[in-house]
Amino acid sequence: TLSSSSAASDVYKRQISPNIKNVHHTKICDAALPQSSSPQQHQRRRSILLRLFFIPPLFPYTRSHNPHIFQYVRITTRRITQPHAAPPDHSPITEYENKKTMKTYHQRGILPTIIGGILCLIHLALPVAAQQTSRLTLEQSTDLASWQAVPVTPGMIDANGKLLVTSSTPQTFYRLQVEVLSAPDGFSLIPCGNFQMGDNFAEGSIITETPVHAVNVSAYYIGKYEVTKALWDSVRTWGASNGYTDLPTGAGKGATHPVHTLNWDSMVKWCNARSQQDNLTPCYTVSGSVYKTGSSNAVVCNWNANGYRLPTEAEWEKAARGGLSGKRFPSGDTISHSLANYYADGTSYGNQSGDVGYHPSYTGGGAPYSSPVGSFAPNGYGLYDTEGNLYELVWDWYAGDYYASSPSADPRGPSTGSLRVLRGGYWAGYAYDCRVAGRLNRHPSFTYDNVSFRVARSSIP
Repeated sequence: TLSSSSAASDVYKRQISPNIKNVHHTKICDAALPQSSSPQQHQRRRSILLRLFFIPPLFPYTRSHNPHIFQYVRITTRRITQPHAAPPDHSPITEYENKKTMKTYHQRGILPTIIGGILCLIHLALPVAAQQTSRLTLEQSTDLASWQAVPVTPGMIDANGKLLVTSSTPQTFYRLQVEVLSAPDGFSLIPCGNFQMGDNFAEGSIITETPVHAVNVSAYYIGKYEVTKALWDSVRTWGASNGYTDLPTGAGKGATHPVHTLNWDSMVKWCNARSQQDNLTPCYTVSGSVYKTGSSNAVVCNWNANGYRLPTEAEWEKAARGGLSGKRFPSGDTISHSLANYYADGTSYGNQSGDVGYHPSYTGGGAPYSSPVGSFAPNGYGLYDTEGNLYELVWDWYAGDYYASSPSADPRGPSTGSLRVLRGGYWAGYAYDCRVAGRLNRHPSFTYDNVSFRVARSSIP
């Protein structure tokens, strides 16, 4: 039984504490197991992926004000067969209570549990930082010296989400290895789970932005910034000598400004080029081949690949909301030039005293009046420019009535279409255009000076 808790004493010293309260059973399900069919990734099925997170407060937390920065994990074992007698001079109780052995366990960062003749409920726990994904690996041993990973498969999980492990020896020791997965540089990890997608204020199109509906999105990484002109140029240069021969130059007001004047096909081919440049598996194929040149309406995305890709519309909105629920903008219900680069009319959505017209800091040098990425404060997930600066294209084909029939888990848009979904606001758009629920569209073959993109990645390496 895998359990978690966020109430423990002295959590800031990250001590292993016996004073664990408010423990909740964590149901293990198929979705927690890495899915892979490639021989190279077969060994990853040995691990359980567990997401522990909390909803952050609306203000920057400090150690003295937020007692729930860590959650604790424990594994509980229950004997379900007849007990076996422990060999002489090798009592599990003695091994378990030996302080030197337990100290070794602590140093290795493991959770020891014992099966074989005893019913053992272990109250030791290891802290896992909030907003992080961890890989838990179950291992077994008969001598506490050598350990072997136990492959975890869906057939080992019962209807209540508990893991069933069968031991063929009279005495077997089990431990749970905890490996924290950190987000790659420049990316934020968006936690799995539900969020409310759509327009809570009935301010947009009734057809396209409603109904508000619960959507479950798997954990994934998304870029903190829109792709800059400098990054585009770097990958494009590499791609030109590696089969990506028609990536356009694009445009940008500066090296640190978001790149623009690109069509949708160029964006996904660039994602493939960047994936191969970083020795990752490209996500996009056409007729089974890596998408490198040309244009196509039959691009297929391999969602299990670890390369770069465009986020889905649902992934984009969840990330843009930054952990807030039911708000108009990523920063709350109001907007101003202190929060975003957009065209202010001085009246909409309040908090705009003195804000009229284009953002005064970025009108030099002629249009487009974009701003360097990261010029404003990030949202709760650490993302910049999800309201204003440049629009962002995502993966999905556009359908105005898609919300009426979209899947409740990991929706990826209609299977076909003629337009791609556009999200966010831009430097000449009104506050209305910056609403986090706003939905627009663009033709995938056209280019615009107010459209850019950001990339995403699977959270399973």
